This record gives sequence, C-alpha cells and structure tokens, in this order.
Amino acid sequence: YNCDFVSESINAVNPLTDVRCVADAPDFVPWWVKTEFDVCQGKDYDQLEVEKFMWGREGDETCDEANEDLLNSTELAHKCGVWSRYWEYIETPFFVIGSQFDPIYFENNLCGPEKEDPQYGAYQLSWRRGMIALFQSMLAKRPNLGLFVPNCDSHTLLSGSLTSAYWSKLEVPLLDSEDKGSLTSMLQRWQQSDYTQAIDPIGAKNEQCITPAPQVSGCGRLLG
Repeated sequence: YNCDFVSESINAVNPLTDVRCVADAPDFVPWWVKTEFDVCQGKDYDQLEVEKFMWGREGDETCDEANEDLLNSTELAHKCGVWSRYWEYIETPFFVIGSQFDPIYFENNLCGPEKEDPQYGAYQLSWRRGMIALFQSMLAKRPNLGLFVPNCDSHTLLSGSLTSAYWSKLEVPLLDSEDKGSLTSMLQRWQQSDYTQAIDPIGAKNEQCITPAPQVSGCGRLLG
C-alpha cells in the first residue's frame, strides 16, 4: 500500500494536506498458520521473493528502509510484503476494512492443507483464531486506528456489485459500546479524528452479510 510514500509525496507539494489511507481487504493474514515445514517448505516466503525480483513487486518503503541491513532477502521480502507484518511501520493514519475470514487469502495460501486433508477444519479454525489475535495486537499497539470488521466471508467491501449494500446497510457493533456503526458512518467519524472500531462478535454470523458467514465456535467480544 505504501501509504507513507504517497503521504510524503503529497505533503511535499502541500504540507497542509491531511493524507490518510483506507485499506480494503489488505493481505492482513495470520502468516504463521501453515502446514508443517516438510509440506510447506518455505513456499510462502519464496513466492514473495520471486515476485519482488522477477516482477518488480515492491514492499513497504518504510519497512524496507528499517530492515534492509538486518534481514536476508527472503525474510525481508516477506516481512515488508505482507500487510499484517509491515503495518506497524506505517505512520500515516489508516482505516482497515476486512473480514474475520477472507476466502481469497485463505484458499490461496501456498502453505495450507488440501480440502481433503483431515486437518482442514482444524486449520480453518486456527486461521480464524489467528485473525482475532492480529486484531487484538493491532488495537493494543495502535488504539487510534479505524477498524471495520464484519463477520462476512468476503474479500472486499468497496468493489464489486455488492459495494452499495456493504457501504451503508451492513452494521457492526462498536467496541466498548452498545451501538452499531455502518461503514459510511465509521469513515465519517474517522475523517474527523474520532477513532472508533467496529467488530462483529466472535463466532456469530452477521445477518446483514450478503452471503452470511457460517457459525463458528467462540464466545464473547473481541476485547473483553
């Protein structure tokens, strides 16, 4: 996403410009949830390095600068190429739009088991738990971010034919509040520096999802 690069470029022209980033379905994934090494064999790391050197795929500039003398090329490509690893280096204010289970990232994980694998269900549950852990970590380290996380099995909310419905009709409970918020209202509040987060209860489907997410085991809210 290179939010900082865009922000610095714009502020170089007009320092008074308020630049912010909206990340819709970034690769915010629990990268450590994978099959054993003898099965995975580092394919997830190797792919990002290949994309970087053969296709010119660029990692986050701030992350690259901070780690280029500390990590080897394979680790650097992964750390600065996966959003859920490099987000801490982003200084520009950002708003994350994501789902508790993104089927695109889940199914395309090079180090995931085949659907016929007896451990497939356990792997999927570990993935969901990993996503919850990521959101908890993010909020603990940066409580002033915007976050809209419905429990919908969806890859993106701002593109495609379902955008209109997701934009205004889908509501998600606000953390530390009895109220709910739509994506429209959340972005408006965030633009005014009212940093709130909306996250569906763990394990409960959101009935307003266009394709309702399946019920999964779990209890309580993301943060108690």
